[in-house]
Amino acid sequence: MADDVVRTPIIRRRRGTGRARPFTRQMFWLILAAMALVMTALFAWTGFQRLVQQTQASALHIAQTVAADPSVRGAAERESDRAVPLSDAELVDSAVADYASDVEDRTGALFVVVTDDSGRRLAHPDSDRIGDPVSTSPDSALAGNETVSWERGTLGDSARAKVPIRSLSDPERVVG
Repeated sequence: MADDVVRTPIIRRRRGTGRARPFTRQMFWLILAAMALVMTALFAWTGFQRLVQQTQASALHIAQTVAADPSVRGAAERESDRAVPLSDAELVDSAVADYASDVEDRTGALFVVVTDDSGRRLAHPDSDRIGDPVSTSPDSALAGNETVSWERGTLGDSARAKVPIRSLSDPERVVG
């Protein structure tokens, strides 16, 4: 009688389901989940990089527009040519500070900063910082070059575009 018993192999079953889950199916789901995670991370990183590039392009266009404005060029030239610079209070109430604030409002830019040829702020969204030197180097713009970067400054992480402001009377001369 003992010879009539058919033995079945032992299969591990998931608790509560009563069904077996073969190793290959477990590996399939594990690989699928890992691929989904990698694809999501890649998609997020690519999206962030695209956003950074678009933000930098927008910052550059705004900076070029501000630097080309005759009132900004004239104000930067006058301040650069002064033997005695304007006081911080005079700069706060200047047309350049008002213009920069207006550009921020119209474009949605986080900030628009205008400097003279020494890197002194002529306009800044925080009026307490007007008259102070900029927190990041203006050397490239003062050398006549346009630069775009992602930096951390007094207002946090942001796309930064630095564009030379050229003199009205001598367009080869950088005044801010």
